[in-house]
Amino acid sequence: IMCQPKRYLTQQFFKFCFHHPNIVYLLKCVGPWEFEIELYTRNYNEFVSIMDTLKNKFKKMIRSYDTILIHDDTNLKYI
Repeated sequence: IMCQPKRYLTQQFFKFCFHHPNIVYLLKCVGPWEFEIELYTRNYNEFVSIMDTLKNKFKKMIRSYDTILIHDDTNLKYI
């Protein structure tokens, strides 16, 4: 997430991420991206909904973001 963090907004952002059940990882970065979050969702619509919520709730903070979709379909077979 590329943003313009202000101290109060950053605290609110951390608090929101910490309490959100789908956000499992939050990292404050050094470089062009200020934050990295990891979400686990059941489908793409759920992901879009969470990102829309983040963008609306923190519109003064978030300028842009990039996403990486990782599909994990672990299938274990025991012999």
